[in-house]
Amino acid sequence: MRLWRSLVRVVAVEELPEGVFLRVLVPASLCKDTTRIPAEKIPKEAWKPGVRFFARVNLEAEAPDAMRVEDPIELAAPPDPDDGLAPRMKRFGKGWANLEEVELVEVPVGELCFYCPVPFKEGDMGVWQRYSGGDGSPTRPFVEKEVAMHRTCLLKACGIDPEKPNG
Repeated sequence: MRLWRSLVRVVAVEELPEGVFLRVLVPASLCKDTTRIPAEKIPKEAWKPGVRFFARVNLEAEAPDAMRVEDPIELAAPPDPDDGLAPRMKRFGKGWANLEEVELVEVPVGELCFYCPVPFKEGDMGVWQRYSGGDGSPTRPFVEKEVAMHRTCLLKACGIDPEKPNG
């Protein structure tokens, strides 16, 4: 399998009898589960949950035990919430995994989903995120606003079928 330069996020540090390991997530990979890698190959500055680094990774791996994370390792700058680049996505509902740093807000009960448009009810999972659209013409003016969407609607819009394993 080919190795690609990719962003890797540290989710947890595990100290075990056989050594220190990092539990990492590679958002660009086919494997959507965390992978355990030996911490000794990673700079100590990255041994903290939430830290991101770049490494060469086999993105085609579908299972954690098939994932390879290799040199060169380069620490990524932490996200700057005030740079205007990072969308202010917020999540709602219970059951999210690997999104601890995304703000959890109340379910917008009664609001319509941007995609389906079915009103949200208590217990629904979804996100608020920035939407930009239009072309500036009189019939399609430029719009920028926050919209709420069901988790399943967002996944389907990204081409992922939430009903099937591995999308």
